[in-house]
Amino acid sequence: MSDERGILIAHSHHLTHISSLTAHHASRTWFVAISPCWTVASVSEPSSHDPSPVPSPQPPAPATRVRYRVLAIFCIAAAIGYIQRYAINYLNDAIRFDVGLNKDQMGWVMFSFFMAYAAMMLPSGWIADRFGSRRMLAACALLWSIATALMATAENLAGLVTVWAVMGAAQAGLFPSAVIGLRRWLPATRRALASGMLASFMNVGAVLSPLAAGALVENADFTWREVFVCLAAPGVVWAVWYYAWYRDRPQDHRGVNAAELAVIGSRIEDRGSRDEGEGSRTKGGGLRSEDGEDGAPLGSSTVLSLNPRSPILNPSPSILNPPSSTPVWLVLSTSPRMWLICAQHFLRAAAQVFFGTWFATFLRESPGMSADDVDWASSLPPMMLIAGSLVGGVVSDWLLRATGSRRVSRQGLAVVNLLLCAAMFFVAATVDDIWTRVWLICAGCFFMTIGGVSSYTITMDLGGAYVATVFSAMNMFGSLGSAAFPKYVGWLVHQTGNWDYVLYSIVAIYLVAAACWAAINPNGSLFERASDE
Repeated sequence: MSDERGILIAHSHHLTHISSLTAHHASRTWFVAISPCWTVASVSEPSSHDPSPVPSPQPPAPATRVRYRVLAIFCIAAAIGYIQRYAINYLNDAIRFDVGLNKDQMGWVMFSFFMAYAAMMLPSGWIADRFGSRRMLAACALLWSIATALMATAENLAGLVTVWAVMGAAQAGLFPSAVIGLRRWLPATRRALASGMLASFMNVGAVLSPLAAGALVENADFTWREVFVCLAAPGVVWAVWYYAWYRDRPQDHRGVNAAELAVIGSRIEDRGSRDEGEGSRTKGGGLRSEDGEDGAPLGSSTVLSLNPRSPILNPSPSILNPPSSTPVWLVLSTSPRMWLICAQHFLRAAAQVFFGTWFATFLRESPGMSADDVDWASSLPPMMLIAGSLVGGVVSDWLLRATGSRRVSRQGLAVVNLLLCAAMFFVAATVDDIWTRVWLICAGCFFMTIGGVSSYTITMDLGGAYVATVFSAMNMFGSLGSAAFPKYVGWLVHQTGNWDYVLYSIVAIYLVAAACWAAINPNGSLFERASDE
């Protein structure tokens, strides 16, 4: 019998090739015709007589952790921004005395910040989506730090209003840029933790601001003008460092390896769910990547799979981006989900601003509270806000990994904790002991921020390629709520003389916010034509 044996290899409906396999003492060579491009693969197999050792496969390199450094620099930016923003509260009296302003005039300085902040929120989101967070956030941080320093040059009301309005306009770009950066750099199962940390560092900055300003005034004997100049310096340093180190796309950062790119690009599967946008594993077993590559839209779905049945061979169009003929603003303004997202954030921000505006006055006018008691009790809600944000981020991501469901990890967490928050404030309004009230209100703050993490996360989940624009629209409504509620509280207490009505108002606010969350579909995208919209 001949040493040659034939192997018949069929590809599709063609009889493609018959290749010979020649037995040899040292090795065997397989010739295989594969795929329509007729590529021939040659694989050598050492025989049992081959004395050369077989090299052991190298273990894959572990994923780098640049994504966590990215999260850290956004958190540092939030802390720096809030230290600079809240310094004016500590320096309020010194500014008024030096410039010759009354409280009403100083109120216009504060008002200029929030109005410029709200007015620039949507444009800043559009710019961040258009040019990326690297250029946008570096420019904004540099501008708001320069504005902080320029406060030292203001000599009258007009100068203070102008400079502080520039400060507000520049800081409007902070969180839209951070959110789009976090969406690009973190997988879905880490976004809630990132949102919680970002919110926590906002409050850390708010807590550190009076401490830093006070240390400069009391220990270094600085004037209020010199304090603003000193507080501006970290922002300038951060902006330069961030622009030099950060990259908008993880694949463009030299410190990121292939394993980390795979971690960033994968999404979790919604086990047993038929909701749109949740089932992330393909029929072929691959994991969908939420971010497009090399010119693909950020929200496009790329499938990572080696299975020939995977949709990578025939990817479906992205549902995360509106058709080119439909303006983004029209899609968002006609989306019921978008309005619900904005409504819940308006309500939550309105109630939360109570602790930075009227809470200390509420404590002072409560019987049995000394000045030291007021100082101590006033510091408790910010601590609860920091703790709740961190816990909410951890719990939300854990629920997403455990259940694979946004309805549980985003929507459910928000609804349950907002209801618990409303319950805490309701009980606080019905008890007489002030310290019982304080601890119940602190518990309400804790639950509120656990659920509040979902606000930031949902914009990353649903925003697609326009996450910064979506977040900006939501945050603009939050700014309006923050501006409106303090005026309502002042009017209500003036009319009734009863702080219990303020607490009942907060209960109503959180109940309505919970109802908004219960109606939000957390799956899919704001830009798809979902059946429930």
